[in-house]
Amino acid sequence: MVYLSGLIPDEPVKPQLNLSSQEQLANGLDVHGGMNETSMMLFLRPDLVRPGYRHAEPEAGETWRDLVTRGAKEEWPGYFGAPSLATASRGARIMEARLAELSDLALRILDGFDHRSLQRRSDAQLEDEAIRE
Repeated sequence: MVYLSGLIPDEPVKPQLNLSSQEQLANGLDVHGGMNETSMMLFLRPDLVRPGYRHAEPEAGETWRDLVTRGAKEEWPGYFGAPSLATASRGARIMEARLAELSDLALRILDGFDHRSLQRRSDAQLEDEAIRE
């Protein structure tokens, strides 16, 4: 068994989300509840997304340390990034890119590619001091 989502592909597929540079800054390091996850939920199960996401203030950070600092604040709203930038069409593009990436990796492994040559996401994340702490 190979945990595909736990590997960093050598050829990542980047979805075209058409974000301005200002929107990219507002979204920052989007790791939980921001534009990406909210967009995917709007695509998959819009009934589970609270309408308030449209007015959620950005909680951006450029590094994991930024996010750890934000998340430790008593007034932290529980998400990182900019959920207000979320759309179902962006969610579809994110899901399509992830599907293409994982499908390609699975087929390559079935054709004999040694997945052990790829870095694991958990190992890559543990290289950051803020995550190790």
